[in-house]
Amino acid sequence: MKKLVLLPLLTLTALLGACAPTQSRSSALTPEVLPTMLSPVTFRPGETRYVQVSYPRSLIKVNDKYFSDLRIDFDNLNGQNVNSVEAYAGWLSLKSAETPRGVGISLDRAAVVKDITRTTSAQTEVRYFERVRVNLKVTASADAKPGDDDLVTLTFSDGTTDSKVLLVLDIQQ
Repeated sequence: MKKLVLLPLLTLTALLGACAPTQSRSSALTPEVLPTMLSPVTFRPGETRYVQVSYPRSLIKVNDKYFSDLRIDFDNLNGQNVNSVEAYAGWLSLKSAETPRGVGISLDRAAVVKDITRTTSAQTEVRYFERVRVNLKVTASADAKPGDDDLVTLTFSDGTTDSKVLLVLDIQQ
């Protein structure tokens, strides 16, 4: 009797799994981290990708206060290296994205970051870059056209200043 009940249950599970939408290679909780700000976001028509892009502070203009408020905690160590610090930037918005037909881009999350690149232990001196890190949701409809890399202009705003940056899209077949 147990075998008769188990077989239809396994068959139903397999069928429902086949009907489920395909999983993308990234999610809002685990976005793909692009190695550089000009690394392409590679995706296919009908796919949604979450990507994390870090832009130097010089490219996305924000009020100095946001970086001044970030305090490096010299006691917060990873081994002998001081950890980077970041703060959520809910005030940053994506005003516009000049995308190809069938592609949508939205801002999922943003943060200002003091990205520590080196710690010197003699006097606990650190070197860091100030960055604006954004997580983007990139969606391509089923009719998005594959082709050459598209250079997209994104306009971010902190409520006072607008900044234009680039994002490279690579829609594949």
